[in-house]
Amino acid sequence: MEIPESVTSISSYVFSDCKALEKAVLPKNISIIDLGTFQYCSSLREINIPESVTEIGKWAFTNCVSLNEIKLPEGLEYIGSYAFSDTAVSYIDIPMNTHIYDDSFEGVKGLKVSCYENSWGHSFAKANGYECELKKFVYKKDENAEIVSSGSWNTNLSYTLDSSGTLTISGSGKYGSAMLIATMSRYPRGTD
Repeated sequence: MEIPESVTSISSYVFSDCKALEKAVLPKNISIIDLGTFQYCSSLREINIPESVTEIGKWAFTNCVSLNEIKLPEGLEYIGSYAFSDTAVSYIDIPMNTHIYDDSFEGVKGLKVSCYENSWGHSFAKANGYECELKKFVYKKDENAEIVSSGSWNTNLSYTLDSSGTLTISGSGKYGSAMLIATMSRYPRGTD
């Protein structure tokens, strides 16, 4: 099933219990996969989640028992409770700033998670005992950039922000991970 590009939103539960649905192609400008949108679509094997999606609601894909692969968009901000519970998903790459609940993949066995250290995804993987592959931040520094801000969080951690948008954190110690992640997410970053 391909939903036309003119569609900008999909109501809650609209495809719930469509047992014959095997594939869904969502429009590129949709931002939310709402509450229970595809729940109990037991034949659903393939879904494209466009880069425009920022939220996957509670129970969105619950009991889609044939769904074994998904790719989450980098701009995804939220995955609701039980969103992918009782699916066959075996691997998930969770973007840095995606808030995910411990029960978002309830009932999924042997899930492998790729995420950033001290992120929501990392907390999710640890809480559920999932195998976790940690990704690292790589910041590219522009040698000609000027320092536009600097400071310290405590006696051991300091930061500088240059005009190219590069945030450099130096020192050792710990600062509340949620705050550090929120601060770092505002600036360009790459992954290796």
